[in-house]
Amino acid sequence: MSWREERSESWIGSEQECGRDFEEFLRKGILLKIPDGETWKKRHMEKADHNLDFSALVSELHESIIKERFPGKTFYDWATSAYYYAIYHAALALLSRAGFKSKSHQATLCGVIKFYYHRDRQLEKRHVEALRRIEKANIEQFIESQNLRERASYGVSVTFEERLASLARRDAMEFVNKAKEILEK
Repeated sequence: MSWREERSESWIGSEQECGRDFEEFLRKGILLKIPDGETWKKRHMEKADHNLDFSALVSELHESIIKERFPGKTFYDWATSAYYYAIYHAALALLSRAGFKSKSHQATLCGVIKFYYHRDRQLEKRHVEALRRIEKANIEQFIESQNLRERASYGVSVTFEERLASLARRDAMEFVNKAKEILEK
């Protein structure tokens, strides 16, 4: 387990550790207080929706245009990345609602855990886990996907990439919908 994974696991387990690290992110200028959270919240949710739309389109086009126009190629990695960006922008919207903006994934994660997992208890652990998977998923899963592409036939790697996109879609839809529910309250 990496240092980042250990830290985020400790934030889930300890409200005090999460609070201490949140204050440290503030002190270092990685988290910043913002005067108009509503504007930032709206922008981030628009971007989350934009990424969901793009991902759905790319996934849908694999069944027709992409197969025809780009034989032997897939773009599921783009769909998966955009799904994860949808989660991240929804998390930034939540952080904006709390009056902050972030310069790093870890600080965003810490703030979301602090305000919406510990304080308000509006997010469940599965929501936080979806946000935690972003960084790891974008790196490790695509490395693994590339390894499969080199080792296996085209059909196996396409199936693998499609499955990753499907899992990312599920995570993104659930997280973005939960963020919208919270933000509407």
